[in-house]
Amino acid sequence: MSKTKYPIKREFFPYSKFTPSVDRRFVKLAQKGMKTPKFALRDPDVEVRKQRIPAFREGEIELLIMIPKGIQTPAPCLVDIHGGGFVFEAAGSHYRHALAYAKNAPCIVVFVRYRLAPGFPFPYPQEDCYAAFCWVSEHAEELGVDRTRIGIAGDSAGGTLTVTTTKRMKIYPADRQQMEDVLASAKDPELKKAYTEMLEGCLEHPEQWDWYAMWIIENEDGIRVGDLCFKGYEDGKNPEIGYGIDEEFQGKGYATEAVKLALAWAFGHTGVAAVEAETEPDNIASQRVLAKCGFKPAGIIGEEGPRFIAYKE
Repeated sequence: MSKTKYPIKREFFPYSKFTPSVDRRFVKLAQKGMKTPKFALRDPDVEVRKQRIPAFREGEIELLIMIPKGIQTPAPCLVDIHGGGFVFEAAGSHYRHALAYAKNAPCIVVFVRYRLAPGFPFPYPQEDCYAAFCWVSEHAEELGVDRTRIGIAGDSAGGTLTVTTTKRMKIYPADRQQMEDVLASAKDPELKKAYTEMLEGCLEHPEQWDWYAMWIIENEDGIRVGDLCFKGYEDGKNPEIGYGIDEEFQGKGYATEAVKLALAWAFGHTGVAAVEAETEPDNIASQRVLAKCGFKPAGIIGEEGPRFIAYKE
């Protein structure tokens, strides 16, 4: 498709001349060609440091720390998350904006180079950005940052990552040790059976660990408030979600928030067009949670009760 109606900056060449088909092969080729522009590292008014930090699942990500020359410390800080559809590196405009924030605010800018899909799908970008945010807070003194004035912002996909980074909770799939610990402490026979099935599914299908694992739900204080699971996934079949919030944390919106985050993760996978759920007939609270998350009655009665379905938008 020819691009002639509006002028497009040369930095997007050759995509300023045509619109390619955006598939996995194209994305991988484009990712290899997107490099950090030299001007981002050579601004005469800003010192730019590269810093590698620990990230999700024993990975590492790179931060660009932009410090305006002569800034008084401790200084305010902006954690800047670039856009790019979760699959592309930052464009030149992202770096220009970051440098402008640093010089004109003024503030120290921490530019996050999170890992990208499809190689690193949800929750990698969210967890990487969260790791960056936490790292800045933990190392505020050595960075010359005022811990009480740390902000976070992003555009497009970066805006979404900003929201999920500052959510009051996070969800993540448990590793084997975490699942074994929960299984050992479970007293309810039904829960013990469910956790056993999750662990067995993970061990039988290690390549699909996240689909079979128990996902831990933590609140803003890092306290475990419940868990959820997808009960496995097979091509051509809709995955099913199950969840539970510990009694002392019920009625605070945690279930709704967790299910929404889990749906976002599931729908980020090619081939997942819908997710199903099932509740007991008299579990009105759970049915309200499902309704808030976009589930509709499927018109089918399962083993436990009515089934519901949510479709990918």
